[in-house]
Amino acid sequence: MQISHGIVSENIKIGNVPSLNGYLARPAVPGVYPGIIVCMEIFGVTDHMRDVANRLALQGYIACVPNFYWRHLPEADLPYDAGGRELGMSLMRQLQRESVIDDISAAMNYLAHSDECSKKIGILGFSLGGHIAYLAAARLNLQVAASMYGGWIVNGGIPLSDPEPTISLTSGMAKSGTPFLGIVGGKDHLISDDEWRILGETLVKEGIRHELVVYPEAKHGFFCDHRRESYDQEATADAWDRLINFFTKELTSA
Repeated sequence: MQISHGIVSENIKIGNVPSLNGYLARPAVPGVYPGIIVCMEIFGVTDHMRDVANRLALQGYIACVPNFYWRHLPEADLPYDAGGRELGMSLMRQLQRESVIDDISAAMNYLAHSDECSKKIGILGFSLGGHIAYLAAARLNLQVAASMYGGWIVNGGIPLSDPEPTISLTSGMAKSGTPFLGIVGGKDHLISDDEWRILGETLVKEGIRHELVVYPEAKHGFFCDHRRESYDQEATADAWDRLINFFTKELTSA
């Protein structure tokens, strides 16, 4: 456990699953706070994901980052280079829908049984994690869901989107009344304009309260300052403000 700059952070074991591990950050000041599950990119529980959790903790949230690769790679922290991307893509294609739902359920249970959690729990994901956040919101009872450039939601193409594309499960989000925030770059190579349009039409059809944001000049992964080829400081700052305002409204406002 480490205490610094107003937060407490530590590597954790999550729930009753012996090997499901992750990272947790929370405010250092004792109190009761909403929980947010942070879903990783294909690179795993990296410094970037831990930084997101730390920043959420500074804003008054308990942030948990599960390692969804734990069945194949107990310590998943891959470099942001070609080798890391290749391994991450391979590991991502070994993830199965029901196993990932089990992992999210375990993380939700872990937070809900913490004396410091208000029992209001949201989810936030990046790229692969953005897909997982959408899937979880469609299958589980989460108070709020946000997806940063989540791929493969509409057209599938990965095991997480089998046997039917994840977008076909959207009615589950409506049943839970989960509001959704989606953010993408206009130059994202993974998510086409048509996919984003279909996503929006589906959310409207299902009557889900939502906001979809596009940064016209931003690329895939623009929020990650470790990805120098795509990092966009201006879009990142605005996206962060939107995320915090969204979580504040849905998780902390009376």
